[in-house]
Amino acid sequence: MASSERSSGGASQPPKSEVNPIVIKINTKFTRRQWTLIGITSLLHTLLWGSLFTIFTSIYLIVADPGDTTNIPSEVLTLASVSVTSLAPIRLYSYVRLFCLYHTLSFILSFL
Repeated sequence: MASSERSSGGASQPPKSEVNPIVIKINTKFTRRQWTLIGITSLLHTLLWGSLFTIFTSIYLIVADPGDTTNIPSEVLTLASVSVTSLAPIRLYSYVRLFCLYHTLSFILSFL
């Protein structure tokens, strides 16, 4: 009798398709190690841009007034010291960024 009630109804509704939402849980808490890497990266980033600004300023002061020879020795020493001290932060910064990129990609791929 139940089967006759189903088939005897005039307009039947199409079957509803159930949509199951996909939930991806992402842990947004940073560990102490990640906070340390973020801090080191930001400090090295600041040091890098400060060094590059000093290099460009020294070059500008040398080129701006080529007739003034009194400031050239101090500007050359400043340029040499900044270029030497900025090479290490640039290299270290690159290594830290590659390290962070590697860990970020491995973190993302762990969810796939």
